[in-house]
Amino acid sequence: KMVIEVPNELNARDGDRVEVSIPSGALLKLGFAVYLFPIFALIAGAGAGSRWGALWGLSPSLASVIGGGLATAMAFAGLRMLDRHLVTSGQAVPRMTRILARSSP
Repeated sequence: KMVIEVPNELNARDGDRVEVSIPSGALLKLGFAVYLFPIFALIAGAGAGSRWGALWGLSPSLASVIGGGLATAMAFAGLRMLDRHLVTSGQAVPRMTRILARSSP
């Protein structure tokens, strides 16, 4: 079971089972963003940190950890901004599509 708050466009009552949908394009974007973007950021940050660490005289391993951590933190900050944008624009807002079962009165 899952609880999601959605606009009640179908006049569903408490206890009704409803079908909820999210636009497929938005779902694909969100899936990519949530699962792949932080991994790419971690790898790119670790690589960049290793190279920059050598220039600054730091241990490449330490610089990789620092670079990867910073890049991952920036990726999650970007995801938070993307989430706010998608919600305010209505692109990723779940909607009730139909009532599956009415609750007993």
